[in-house]
Amino acid sequence: MFLHNLAGGPRETVSGDDLCKIHECVLDILKEVGVYVPHDEALSLFSDAGASVDGKTKIVRIQPGLVEGALKTAPGVIDLYGVDRSNHVTIGGNRIYAQTGAGMISTRMMDGSYRDSTLKDIIDFTRLQDALPNIDVMHGLVDPTDIPPVRQDRMFQVVASKIFQNTGKPCCLQIFSSQGVRDLFDMAVVIRGSVEDARTYPLFSVHDTNAMPPLRWVPVNGEVIIEAARLGIPAGLTAWGMMGLTAPASIPGALAQKTATCLSGLVLSQTVNPGTPFLFPVECGQMDMRTGNVVTASPEIVKDMIIGAQLARLYGLPSRGIAATDSKTPDVQAGYEKAVMLLSLCMAGINLIHGVTSEMDGMMIASYEQCVIDNQIMGMVGRIVEGVTVNDETLAFGEIREVRSNQDSYLETAHTMEHFRDFWEPDVYPRKNFADWHREGAKDLAYRAGVTSERILREQHPALLSRGQVDEIERIAAGSSGIKGS
Repeated sequence: MFLHNLAGGPRETVSGDDLCKIHECVLDILKEVGVYVPHDEALSLFSDAGASVDGKTKIVRIQPGLVEGALKTAPGVIDLYGVDRSNHVTIGGNRIYAQTGAGMISTRMMDGSYRDSTLKDIIDFTRLQDALPNIDVMHGLVDPTDIPPVRQDRMFQVVASKIFQNTGKPCCLQIFSSQGVRDLFDMAVVIRGSVEDARTYPLFSVHDTNAMPPLRWVPVNGEVIIEAARLGIPAGLTAWGMMGLTAPASIPGALAQKTATCLSGLVLSQTVNPGTPFLFPVECGQMDMRTGNVVTASPEIVKDMIIGAQLARLYGLPSRGIAATDSKTPDVQAGYEKAVMLLSLCMAGINLIHGVTSEMDGMMIASYEQCVIDNQIMGMVGRIVEGVTVNDETLAFGEIREVRSNQDSYLETAHTMEHFRDFWEPDVYPRKNFADWHREGAKDLAYRAGVTSERILREQHPALLSRGQVDEIERIAAGSSGIKGS
C-alpha cells in the first residue's frame, strides 16, 4: 500500500488572512447568489433545513450557519475497505493515498494504436492496477463503449461488478441514480455478507457525482447525495470547472465558486444524515484561450488545488485532487506533467490523489504503459515526501569516524550493509550504464512498461469472491436481483 504521512507539514500558497477572504467569498456566494438545484426532494430538504429556496427558479441560498453546522457534523476522515479488508485506507489528516484515473473513453494499445475503450479494458486495467503497489484506491479507469444500448442505463453497475471481481482494493465509483447507489450497496452486502458489515466496512465511495459549473447541480447530484447519506456511503460533490470558461479565469474566483458548490452538497448530505462522510474535491481544469481545448495540467491548476487543500484543512474535511496529463501518449510530456502534478499535490497534503494512472488527453485516453510508468513516478514521489528518521543510528557518527580513520569508502561498513536496502529502487527501468543498456537493445521506458504490463496481465487473476457472490453481483448489475433490507 502506498500510504505516506507528509513530513514537515503541507506546502501552503496563501496566507491565513487570504484564505479567510476566499472562505468569506464562498459564504457570500451561497448566501446571495445561490446554487441551482433541479431536484424536488433536495429542494424540500434544503427548505426544511432553513435554506432559502425559490421553487420557481430552483435557486437555493444557504445561510452561513447551515454551512457551519454541516462542517461540525461531517467527519474529518473517510474509511474505506477493499474486498480484502486488510486493504484499508483512512483518508484525511496528513495521510496521502493514490487513486486510479477514471472515465476515459479511448484506450492506447501497446502497439501504439488507439481504439474505443471496452468492458474488457475495465477488467484488464483493474487487474493491472490491482498489482501496482503504489495505487491504493480503484476507480473505473475507462468508460466502456461496447455496452449494448439496452443496458446503457446500467453501465456503471456493470462496471462496478467487474471492478469488484478484479481487485482487493477499496473503490471510488461513479453512479448516476438513487437506484444505482442502492445497487452498488446491494453488491457490497453480497460481498460483505450482511447489511451491517456493508455499513461498518464501506467498500466504496461515490465521490464522483459531478455538478455542472457554474453553480448548477444536475438532478443526479441530489439523487446520489441523498441516497448515499441514507445508506451511510461516503460521498462528495465535484464541481470541475474550467478556468476561463465555466469558472472565473482568476484562481481565487474559480476556487470560491467550486467550493460553494461542494459545500452546498455537504449541507444536503448532513441534513439527510449528520455524520455521513463527505469528501472535499479540489480538482479543476482550465481552458486554453488560444485553441479552446481543455487543459488538465498547468501551474494555475496546481496552485488552485494547493489552496483548495488549505481550505479542506480549514474545514476539517478530507481532500481530493487530480493529477492528469494533456499528453496523448507515454512520452516526455506525460512524464514531466505527471511528476510535477503528483509531487505538487503530495507536498500540498492532498489526502486522495485521483488520476494517478493515465488520465491523458483531457481525461480521454487510458494507456497500459502509462499506468505502469505512473505507478513508478508515484513510488518515487512518495519516497520524497515521507519523513526521515533522525537518531544516533541514522546520524552514523561512529561510521563517519571509522571511515575517516581507517578507510576511504563506506561500501563495506556494517552501517551500509544495514541500510543500503532502504534506497528506493525502480522496478521498470534498470539503472545500467550505457554499454549494457545499448547491448540489451536500447529499449526505452515505454517499451519496458509495456513488457511489465503484459507480464502482470498474464499473471494477475484475483479470485477474492466465490462463484455464488460473482453470480449475485452480476444479477444485481443486470437489474434482476437485489438485497432486501438495504
